[in-house]
Amino acid sequence: MASTFATNLMGQGFVWFLPNYLIGLGKEAMIMGIVLTVGSFVVAILSPFGGYAGDVYGRRRMLVLSPVVASLGWFVLAISGDWVTAAIGFSLVQAPGTVAAPAMSACIGDVVADEKLGRAYGILGSVLNVAAVAGPVLVGALIDAYGFQVALLAVAVVTLLSAALRLLLREAVPSEAPLRWRSIPKRMGASLRSPVIRYSVALQTAYFAVLSISYPLVPIVMEKVYHYDFFLVGLIRSFGNLVFAAVSAIGGRMTETGNRRAMMAVNVAGRAAFFVLFAFYSSLPALLAIIALDSIATPFLTPMTDSFIARDTKKEERGTVFGFLRTWIALGQTPATPAGGYLFDYLGYRAPFLVSASLMIPVAAYALRALPPKERTDRGPGG
Repeated sequence: MASTFATNLMGQGFVWFLPNYLIGLGKEAMIMGIVLTVGSFVVAILSPFGGYAGDVYGRRRMLVLSPVVASLGWFVLAISGDWVTAAIGFSLVQAPGTVAAPAMSACIGDVVADEKLGRAYGILGSVLNVAAVAGPVLVGALIDAYGFQVALLAVAVVTLLSAALRLLLREAVPSEAPLRWRSIPKRMGASLRSPVIRYSVALQTAYFAVLSISYPLVPIVMEKVYHYDFFLVGLIRSFGNLVFAAVSAIGGRMTETGNRRAMMAVNVAGRAAFFVLFAFYSSLPALLAIIALDSIATPFLTPMTDSFIARDTKKEERGTVFGFLRTWIALGQTPATPAGGYLFDYLGYRAPFLVSASLMIPVAAYALRALPPKERTDRGPGG
């Protein structure tokens, strides 16, 4: 996980400021949304292939290759002078994630016992967020001191160096099977016949689509509406990541033995409350309290549903299924992000946050009504 820490230290640190950078290139929040949508579209197309390649060629190779390509994308972003070039760079940044994210999720499923999957995915979330504690502060300070281009070049260098760390990984599922791309649609259909996987994919798709309407606009509101400098914006983000890192592993473990219905309710309600409160907060202490509430309330949904998927898939197909999950999430985000930008541009900065809060109501209804019984989610594939 050291390479993942290094990659996220700078990469996720800059992603927090990416909307601000794109606003500077395109001048409108809707243009920013379009660039992010291009990245989502790339993820949607490539994720099944990336997950399947990890199953066939081995997860280690995919995890080593991904930061090399991502570093090129960060470099293109650094030299971009318009939103079209920025969209190309962001696509290159996003493309490796279609290989790395399914491989990392599947890797955990390969080596962790079923009864410990919830805490394992929670620990992964914690590791990612520990890296993201320092990242936004470091990147924010770089932007304030040297500008966006220097910060982007620093991200490119650190991302490339992380590939060397991944050479130390041990392969979990070596395979000599030939790569048969035509089998991907068949595998997608087969995986969605499982009610547990279907529930997990549908819930994450809807949940992250709603988040995408407004969450990319958070740092823009901090900069443009409340006039915080980039260091302070990064510090606020780091505070939220620190709180989330502290509770993620605990939340993941709770999903193994606790009341899953209650945890789903807390997760979705906590996120909806964040959107409403953020739209109307009036001071920095109030903002920090809102972010802490959001971080404490939301460490359950993703590790719970990821563990459902890992338990209900065979090892040799696990990466492919996690790739499908990324595809559906990206398809949901594709219209959501520019829609949020449009609301921001034409109805005011509060509009996308209130829309997100409202849409969390049907997400909560589905999460609670369709939640599979515990005995079904704890069985292995085909059980």
